[in-house]
Amino acid sequence: MNLKILKIITHNWHIKLISIVLAGILWIYVSSIQEKERFLSVPVKVMNVPRDYLVASELPEFVQLILRGRDEYLSLINEEEVIAYIDLEMSTKSSMRKIVRIDKRGIPRGVSIKEITPRLVDIQVEKAQRKEVKVVPVIIAELPDGYEFEDVIIEPDSVEIQGPESLLDTIDSIYTKNINIRNLTETTVMETFIDTTDEKILLVGEQSVNVKIIIREEFAVKRVSPIIVYPINVKEGLVPILQDQEISVLIKIPRRLEREFSNQQVYGFVDCISIEAPGEYVLPVTFQSDIADVALVKIEPQSVIVRLEEFRSE
Repeated sequence: MNLKILKIITHNWHIKLISIVLAGILWIYVSSIQEKERFLSVPVKVMNVPRDYLVASELPEFVQLILRGRDEYLSLINEEEVIAYIDLEMSTKSSMRKIVRIDKRGIPRGVSIKEITPRLVDIQVEKAQRKEVKVVPVIIAELPDGYEFEDVIIEPDSVEIQGPESLLDTIDSIYTKNINIRNLTETTVMETFIDTTDEKILLVGEQSVNVKIIIREEFAVKRVSPIIVYPINVKEGLVPILQDQEISVLIKIPRRLEREFSNQQVYGFVDCISIEAPGEYVLPVTFQSDIADVALVKIEPQSVIVRLEEFRSE
């Protein structure tokens, strides 16, 4: 039985082999000529808008295309050159319905457009109008510790914009791009641009404004008591003796330095340069600090009694 089956299979084997090969070639050929579909999303442009008119309606940013063709042709499509457009040439009606057309420069021969979605678009045009609006700065981020945002001055503080009348009626101001003040520690003038993200609103003239960010450093008022008072410029042969008098000071210190501040960084001194003989003298106390940015608000008392005695060696 097995020999009989084998004989049937091997009978005229060369003809059977040729048939199988031809069938494979035919299948490949038929597969290659079958058309397939490719989907594209392409941007929409409005062309030939009449002079002094603007598009007032919201339009789709993209349309969906279904393209049909053989694989080798579909692979040649240059998506960047396929553009959908709406042609408004000679159209000044306020409201109309327009056909979406396709610029086929990126579509090779052998590829056809099966479907465009949407195919028709409702569009409104209005005469362009102009309006003066205020510029509003957009401040983001926070200042470093110890600094305070005080004010912002914009020059110019208003700009002229152009757009459809129906849209301009709803606009009283226009915003700047984000202004980051995170690293500012002093009043700063910078240039920034107007935010014109709405394509239907156009700036007339300059695209930027100057912004002055006014920054004030924050200070803390601290009382330090008592402080050490040092006599200076004492004549040779004299010994200064300060009576027990508690001296306190009221100081103003930047908040950025407040954490690292210690009472030992402020002190006072009395100048004995004009004293030639022993005795008691009332001398003013002069404030001193190791921190240059510390300022004196008040010192109490403002003077102390210093007794100068002759130096006696025992």
